[in-house]
Amino acid sequence: MTERGEQRLTIRDVAARAGVPRGAVSPAFDNKPGVSEATRTRIVEVVLASRRVAAHQVPTPALTPRGSTGPPPGRE
Repeated sequence: MTERGEQRLTIRDVAARAGVPRGAVSPAFDNKPGVSEATRTRIVEVVLASRRVAAHQVPTPALTPRGSTGPPPGRE
């Protein structure tokens, strides 16, 4: 977990969710030969889907308690 409490997506996670070997994940992002376009697409889709979920978990300023975010002191 990171300081803010979210979990990081690992190569192992991406491979498991995409149903591909772990050794295919890095080469897919590096555009190396030997990774089919279908495999590359599945890997990218997994990462993008996880980012969309993470973005939805970030509190919006309107829903965040006043004490945790807002203008600097004296600028209200």
